Amino acid sequence: MSRSITSRCPYQLDPTGDTHVETARLRERGEVVRVTLPGGVEAWSTTTAAAARQALADGRLSKRIEHWTDYQRGTVGEGWALWGLVGGRGMLYQDGQDHQRIRALVGRAFTTSRVAALADHIRAVADDLLNHLADENGPVDLRQTFAYPLPVCVISRYLGVTDEMSDRMRGPFEALVTVRSPGEAATAMASLRTALHELVALRRREPDRDLVSRFILARDQDATFASDEELVDNLLLLISAGHETTVHLICNAALALLQHPDMLTAVMNGTHSWAAVVEEALRYASPVRYALMRYATEDLSIGGVQLRRGDAVIVGIAAGGYPADRADAFDLTRAGRGHHVAFGPGIHHCPGAGLARAEAEHALRAFFTRFPAARLAQEPTPLASIALQGVQSLHIHLDG
Repeated sequence: MSRSITSRCPYQLDPTGDTHVETARLRERGEVVRVTLPGGVEAWSTTTAAAARQALADGRLSKRIEHWTDYQRGTVGEGWALWGLVGGRGMLYQDGQDHQRIRALVGRAFTTSRVAALADHIRAVADDLLNHLADENGPVDLRQTFAYPLPVCVISRYLGVTDEMSDRMRGPFEALVTVRSPGEAATAMASLRTALHELVALRRREPDRDLVSRFILARDQDATFASDEELVDNLLLLISAGHETTVHLICNAALALLQHPDMLTAVMNGTHSWAAVVEEALRYASPVRYALMRYATEDLSIGGVQLRRGDAVIVGIAAGGYPADRADAFDLTRAGRGHHVAFGPGIHHCPGAGLARAEAEHALRAFFTRFPAARLAQEPTPLASIALQGVQSLHIHLDG
């Protein structure tokens, strides 16, 4: 594929488009193609699993924004609507020792044993939410009443976020991942940072056994975090990643089962496990659509395409789960976790992957066990986002 041709003809990504259709069109151009993001910003995008894995594993693609030519020239900055997804200072936006320093602490917070210890709490939250759902008359919005509050309750309690702060942060978090004006995005980020600075101040005065208190101890005693600003940056990342993607995983999986009743029947009769549902949902409708953003620190080749130093790359996470040789379908007969890249293999592999899987599995099992005759009330509207894949709402009849 000629770099000059793809550079002249970037593909305009559609925040509300069908990701399966978009991926097919992009693959007609190659494994790595030139695309245009909202705001007219251009980048390269991977379109296959092989290219995604290569990009995620290549150390020459940095997460540090100062390597981006457009940023260096001042053509992209805080005025860009997607700045909140690329201009952070948390561990997701770092490499090398700066990344490892914080990653080690965060990794210890999401070990298999710690996630397993949350199982009873996850089940209790799910049961409580479903008890409230059972009292509703008419269709319910599963996203609003169940898929959203469940992971928010879990991550908030684990981190030490108060209920009042959790409510305050809901709107701003959603504003960051959907297509909004630059002003709205900046306002959302400022609101989140203010709330989290208040939380840090509260937990410094009144420490508890939660994760925020442990992070403050690491900041004050051994300087794991260089400043309160860096601490807040990483809390912002953990809270966002700890609920936003899981909300869409639960909704996407529930929607797929409701649209494929034969698969739902096979799960309910024990032919397939709920764990298999979660893995297939991660492949078929990954909650992460594109991973923004990586920057070439030198000239290199990805997927047979030559990239230049300073080029920006987004990784097609959703596309990385789509088969290349046949039409896609939600199919629980696929085995194992190797069919998707939803949690991003490589040094930036999601540390909360185990928690997201546990929450989704418990949520789906609990919902469909309680409401086995549930059916769609209307076709949902896609979320307007480049970064995430999901729905704005999910209206369901509980009684069939």
